[in-house]
Amino acid sequence: MGLNYRLEKNIRDYTEIRTSFDALAQRVFGLSFEQWYRDGYWTDRYKPYVLLDGGTVVASIAVNRMQTMWRGKGRSYIQLGTVMTDPQYRKQGLSRCLMEQVLRDYCRSCDAVYLFANDSALDFYPRFGFERAVEYQFSCPVTPNPEAAQRLDMENAEDRALLQRCYRRSNPFSRLPLLDNEGLLMFYCTSYMRDRVYYLPERETIFIASYDGGTMFCYDIYGGRGQTLEEILAAASPPQIHTASLGFTPICTEAGRLSPLLEEDETLFILRGKENIFKGSRLMFPRLSHA
Repeated sequence: MGLNYRLEKNIRDYTEIRTSFDALAQRVFGLSFEQWYRDGYWTDRYKPYVLLDGGTVVASIAVNRMQTMWRGKGRSYIQLGTVMTDPQYRKQGLSRCLMEQVLRDYCRSCDAVYLFANDSALDFYPRFGFERAVEYQFSCPVTPNPEAAQRLDMENAEDRALLQRCYRRSNPFSRLPLLDNEGLLMFYCTSYMRDRVYYLPERETIFIASYDGGTMFCYDIYGGRGQTLEEILAAASPPQIHTASLGFTPICTEAGRLSPLLEEDETLFILRGKENIFKGSRLMFPRLSHA
């Protein structure tokens, strides 16, 4: 790593390093992990590798251990995220050093390695063997049959516990469900998605959604076994909704259409030589699994 920088792989429980990492994340991305840590949601599934200059974090790449199911079999994937370098330390090869170390540590012990790249870094990741993959998003017509959905209060401990219980029942409609990662779920649901978490008490099902005109964007569904996806979407739709776009790929896609997903700063890269389920399959990683 060079004489001037120190590598640390376990920063969560070291206050000074964690605080410096958080400060860099705020400067680069406008993100803070500190409240998430204090709430107890930062688990061993999120592991930043950082380089320090003295006591200051100047670069990082975070390893996110992801569990999912694909065609009936469990999969262990590594998603890389929080790739950042202090502007004053760029063009010194720090991200390259971190990437090489991460791949040495994890490449052999997982089924796949992937990341979502910023537009400014599209030429960087192929140097390490990553190749682009195209995601497809599912949308379908909806006939609303609205039920009395309760918006959960993420400041309320009972509502957070309800969300976690439903999450443990997973999304029975998802072709590629995110499993056993409550930490990442709560990162979203206590910040960006805090006002989008709804509960259908008669169905014992939680859905996370936003609405724009006649379109509902349903990020994910937890619970709902013994029901159909069409029933859940209809129950979650106010009268003006006519289309649902999903943040996950359903098992059955015959009722709608799959369209290439093109988003700024969200280009999917997958490491060559490992499993790549996107070759020959039109799907997407669940939107709430992005780390």
